[in-house]
Parts: sequence; C-alpha cells; structure tokens
Amino acid sequence: IGQALVVLEAKRPRDLDAAWGFYNVRAHGGDRTLLTYGVMADLGDGLLVSLLGTSLQEWMLKSPWMVKRFVEGHVKLYQ
Repeated sequence: IGQALVVLEAKRPRDLDAAWGFYNVRAHGGDRTLLTYGVMADLGDGLLVSLLGTSLQEWMLKSPWMVKRFVEGHVKLYQ
C-alpha cells in the first residue's frame, strides 16, 4: 500500500553520525494490514551517546508502540 523512508540529511548539523529508517504498510489478507518498521542509527561516540545512549535507543524503539496506540485508538472509533 505504501512506504515512508527517513534518512538523516548529511549536509545539516547533527549529533548523530548516521540514521536511516522506514515504515512499510501492506494488505495482509481480508481486512488486515501489516505495518513494518525499521531503524538503524550510528550514535557515534560523542558526549550525546555518553549521556543519553540508552535513552536514545528506547526513544527510537518507542515509535512502533506509538503508531500502534494511534491506529488502535482510531480503529475503535470506526467499529
């Protein structure tokens, strides 16, 4: 059905060395939908990673949970 790709722009100032992610949505039989999510990031070895490394990883992995919560909340409105 659709795909969204997120890439860290190399020309802009940033604290991450590199980052890339995607959402992919496709039909999965009947009235079901499959949403896949992936993210890769090179946090580097600077001050940001020293202070927030674990929190940054948790934040990146929170995105699928937030999408799930949003979608399930809206599905209930239409049932």
